[in-house]
Amino acid sequence: MGGGHSSSKATTEVPVHYPKTSWSGKVVKGGFSAGPRTMEKIRTRSDFCLLKIVEEDIVQKAFSQWARSENVKEGGVYLEFVLDVNEMKNESISARQRAKSLEIFKKYLPVKAEKKLMLDKPTRRTIELAFVTDKHDYAVFDLAYEKAYQCLKFDYMPQFLISDAFMALESGTKVRRGSSANVIELKAILVEPRAMKALSDFLNEQGNAKMLTNVRLWEHIADFKADYEKMSPQDQQKRSKKIWVDCQAATNDEYKLDSVVMTLSDFKDDRQLKRTKEDYVADLNTATRLENVLEDPLLSAYFRRFLRVSFQEENYLFFRDVQDMKIQHFVKSATPDIELSMSLDDILSLSANKIFSAYVKEGSMYQVNLSAEVRDKLKESFGNNDIHSGVFDKAQREIFHQMRNGGFMEFKKHDLFEHFKQAHKRKFAQRNFVVGFQPKKEEIKEHYKLKESSLNFDEITDEDKYFDFDAHLKNKKLDAITKENIKDFEKDMQGVL
Repeated sequence: MGGGHSSSKATTEVPVHYPKTSWSGKVVKGGFSAGPRTMEKIRTRSDFCLLKIVEEDIVQKAFSQWARSENVKEGGVYLEFVLDVNEMKNESISARQRAKSLEIFKKYLPVKAEKKLMLDKPTRRTIELAFVTDKHDYAVFDLAYEKAYQCLKFDYMPQFLISDAFMALESGTKVRRGSSANVIELKAILVEPRAMKALSDFLNEQGNAKMLTNVRLWEHIADFKADYEKMSPQDQQKRSKKIWVDCQAATNDEYKLDSVVMTLSDFKDDRQLKRTKEDYVADLNTATRLENVLEDPLLSAYFRRFLRVSFQEENYLFFRDVQDMKIQHFVKSATPDIELSMSLDDILSLSANKIFSAYVKEGSMYQVNLSAEVRDKLKESFGNNDIHSGVFDKAQREIFHQMRNGGFMEFKKHDLFEHFKQAHKRKFAQRNFVVGFQPKKEEIKEHYKLKESSLNFDEITDEDKYFDFDAHLKNKKLDAITKENIKDFEKDMQGVL
């Protein structure tokens, strides 16, 4: 739209000054809070089981410990924020409520906050304006609360329910509550009047007042169900509230915990979140077999990086190019050296000669370590022009065993292998539709781009094609994977991950 460019070289951001006086008389207290209609539109029907996580102390602690161990700090911060807002709203004294709201603001909202809450900019700025202009009320965090709640529900809770932390809670509940057969037998007794009377008489003889109270509660609940349709709405509410209060008073903390865990377990089964540690470990064991790593573009990128810094990359390149040559024997590949008029046998001959010159010929830059018997057999085959799709089979088998017993075993002891496992974990979540894993569109495109790309020798980058091991040796401090620069490699891999 025209106008000259400023000649100033200053790049620092101009501080934003929020006018305090200009809002006076225009925005009343609470004017920055989301109104009931707004909240009604954005609020979905929240799952009952998430309330169980929020309300039960032991489950809260298990969730927080899981978030720390899995390095998903945002999940822990979301939960703490929800709990703090609930505590603030439960304050009966307005002065304490106001002080608590200010404490929440300082803890979660500023850019350099102790536990910065991940929020969209408009929501964060609205809350900031409410506090800067002193126009906030108890509902100032409602919109942020709902967004944090939804993130917990969709992104973090499903992952928690298939974690070791929750499985430990489930195991404890199963030990205390017994098998389902025992539960079925007890229900059969409770619904039979004569059996119920015999049970009550037995408990009276034993003087077990606690269990008698539970039996009476069961009777009250059964009567409530039978009379429900005949009662007025007021009586329904009154009786249900009394039963709930009596249950809360009669049941111990252990029973309440078991009730919460069983509710969450039912939710997990209902949503088919059946991926357990055993499933993941089995998948990891399969993925970490060398033949599977070589077939996966993402995982093989980690292994290739390790081979490069340990001066064994020629084995990987040889194995990969032989695989591609076998594919080219059946499908014409769109490479610069291959013309449309060439037959499949001509393409095979061209690819095989390039591999022989690059990896088998003595003195070549990428010469692989083959046994004398295999090398001599290859020389004889190429000298007699006896080239077929399996000409490199024995050589490829030797190189595969070298990688499996040498480089791949060393790779499993390297720091880079931990990053390899994290990459596999993300792929596992995506492949098995684990709720909460939402890859970006760019990541999906990059993943399929790698899958579909041709990996023959001609199409690798110049850096890989003309890799000089002598020059690399001189600069290995810059390229070697260490604890100090492993983060740099992670940044390079972000396009793949």
